[in-house]
Amino acid sequence: MGRPLRIQDPSYCYFVTNRCFQERFFLTPTPEINALILGWLARSAKRYNVKIFFFLFMSNHFHMAVRAPHENLHNFMGYFQCNLAHDVNRLLKRTGSLFERRYSAEPMLDGDAMMAKWRYTMTNPVEANLVSHVRFWPGESSYQAHLDQTPISAVWTDRDKLRAMRRRKSHNPDDEVLADQHIELHLAPLPFLEDHTPAQRARFFKRSLSAHTRVLTKHRNEHDQKVLGALNIRTQSPFDRPKNPTRSPRPLCHTRCTIRRNTYRKLVREVTEAYRAANALWREGLLPTFPPGTIPPGWSCTTSAPDITPPYSSTSASSVQ
Repeated sequence: MGRPLRIQDPSYCYFVTNRCFQERFFLTPTPEINALILGWLARSAKRYNVKIFFFLFMSNHFHMAVRAPHENLHNFMGYFQCNLAHDVNRLLKRTGSLFERRYSAEPMLDGDAMMAKWRYTMTNPVEANLVSHVRFWPGESSYQAHLDQTPISAVWTDRDKLRAMRRRKSHNPDDEVLADQHIELHLAPLPFLEDHTPAQRARFFKRSLSAHTRVLTKHRNEHDQKVLGALNIRTQSPFDRPKNPTRSPRPLCHTRCTIRRNTYRKLVREVTEAYRAANALWREGLLPTFPPGTIPPGWSCTTSAPDITPPYSSTSASSVQ
């Protein structure tokens, strides 16, 4: 198989990332783009009943942490990315792929790893010298919701209802607002902070982010670097791209614990071998049983995987904690 096998475990929180085609700034944080992102994110999370822990959308990529209790992360991401791409392309008057590849999703195997990815995500625009603090980032992020501990309000437009309204002879453009639905996106608390009060979680996030932001600010000052600023970010052409884009290898998982990493690597190897064996039988015209948490061939990203009985205990994937 040319690409890593998708293995979903409902007990894991996944760090999900994707980049725009050719790393162009198709998600430049204008009010229209921000509304589309938040609307489709809230709608997708509600439709597929996934838990979102944090997120931040840069001009040419995004990060989010998601848990899919029903092993439907691929359904959620397919629905979200497809609809967002359709609306953004229409807004930018372009065609073609909005994202250059399929999304990546790696499990965060412990609380330290999850906190590290939260801190990395929230300081992404600061480290890129775009703004001095994430609170100044003009794009969509979950930062303020972590401090306020309140739901995020979004507006999603029901396209089917809107099209039906426009087909009527008595159509009134002023009535199109009736196709808008207000949705609340409730962030799930990070698992290792579930026992903390909202005020305690807010203080924890603020202290952690402040310390890391100070380090980045000191580094920027030492190298005499300036931030781009929110105004310049909003006025970028969505068809521009970074001059010197950087890439890093995709990790298998996120953790500093060698034992957890090696155990997970062994699990992935076993599941991949079992999938290959089942896939070989499937190509012979048989109906084999595929490993739990994997997507059998022939199942599109917009459908749910079949109810299959795993050849070994489905708890094996969740034993790495």
